Amino acid sequence: DKTDKYSIVLFGIKYDESYDENMGDTSNVYFMGPRDYKVLKNYAKKCDILTIPFKINNITRATSPVKVFEYMALNKPIVTTDMNECHKYQSIFIAENHDDFIEKLETSLNKANDASYIELLEKEAKENDWSMKAKAIIDLISENEH
Repeated sequence: DKTDKYSIVLFGIKYDESYDENMGDTSNVYFMGPRDYKVLKNYAKKCDILTIPFKINNITRATSPVKVFEYMALNKPIVTTDMNECHKYQSIFIAENHDDFIEKLETSLNKANDASYIELLEKEAKENDWSMKAKAIIDLISENEH
């Protein structure tokens, strides 16, 4: 099984019993619980691949996960489920289903040290940092004043 070669580290809150019911005896999945937002990047730096494995539904389909920009800034390969917002970025590996997610993990791992891919991550991170977003808003306001 391709997934046995990965160690999966999850952070967050258990909102219901679904994790315990579905992940019980999985030996390579580590649930760390909630962590202070400020220290999450320290964990992420140690990972080979960063993921956003949201279950796709009406809410997540419309989600724009801000953490992808933080992941980009860390120069780590990113694999997500098929959220519409993620299609805007070339650096994100978007999985359409479970098997594709596993394939995207394999593909992204091979890009971890690819200079052109790292350059793309840096470019998209810079284009989406808060100062660029603020400038775009200011420019839009200025255009509408004239």
